[in-house]
Amino acid sequence: MNAVIEAIKKRRSVRAYDARPIPRDMLNTVIEAGNEAPSAMNSQPWRFVVVEDSEAKRKLLGAASLLPACVREHDARRAFAGARQLLGRFWRHGA
Repeated sequence: MNAVIEAIKKRRSVRAYDARPIPRDMLNTVIEAGNEAPSAMNSQPWRFVVVEDSEAKRKLLGAASLLPACVREHDARRAFAGARQLLGRFWRHGA
């Protein structure tokens, strides 16, 4: 079987996570792989953020719960502003 098709068929969604911290070298490897992903005209519009603080993670979870309604309403600006407000002191623009 084609390796790409095999990977697609074997993929799974994870809905429960281990509380153990991820080793920094493993995080760097994943981020490097993401940076190599193709994008239109090599624009690479993505940014990667590693959140280790448990309070920030809790606030992100709250912000993420608002996204489905904002997406249905096509209101990405509101979703972004809501996430920024919920994150408060954890938000660093341009970081």
